[in-house]
Amino acid sequence: MQVFDKGKIYDFMKFRYFTFALSAVLIIGSIALFFIKGINYGIDFSGGTLIQVKYDAKAPLDEIRKRFEAANLGNINVTEFGSDQEVTIRYSGAASELGDNPALAAQKILQGSGNFDIRKVDIVGPKVGEELRTNGILAVCVSFALILVYITLRFEWRFAIAAVLSDLHDVVVAVGAMILAGVDFNLEILAALLTIMGYSLND
Repeated sequence: MQVFDKGKIYDFMKFRYFTFALSAVLIIGSIALFFIKGINYGIDFSGGTLIQVKYDAKAPLDEIRKRFEAANLGNINVTEFGSDQEVTIRYSGAASELGDNPALAAQKILQGSGNFDIRKVDIVGPKVGEELRTNGILAVCVSFALILVYITLRFEWRFAIAAVLSDLHDVVVAVGAMILAGVDFNLEILAALLTIMGYSLND
């Protein structure tokens, strides 16, 4: 079955005004969200504690979340890690809020939720989080600067401008979508934004 007629001209450019308007709305909305709502920094950049737990069956995410919220440890984020049996528990409070042994305290909180093992406890202090945030912003700026150098040397000026605008557009819209969805800005999100920059340049 032939999808496209070789002799027919498909006028995709007739949609350009609609797509220009849509892009403008998305960019303006993303910038407005940045100033109004702001970025919700995750534990990697704001400091906090991460606990990795492995169950012998499917992890009860809702129950885990309720138990840790009842402990008043700050902003709780419970997500699956690799499989539905393993979860990571992130909270903005310091490890000291769980006493001298956060792994033992977490085990007591989760007692009765199933058979599990505490695999790992990572603690990020506020100072380390601030350094990671600074280095992350620096990484994005340096990457974008190097991309600008490459574009300048590789393309004609018209295509270079288009590539730069495409990069800015995609990153700004992605950040806006992240803020709107309430996603925590962490190292994984930073890596995703750098990946988007690369794909935009490739496109």
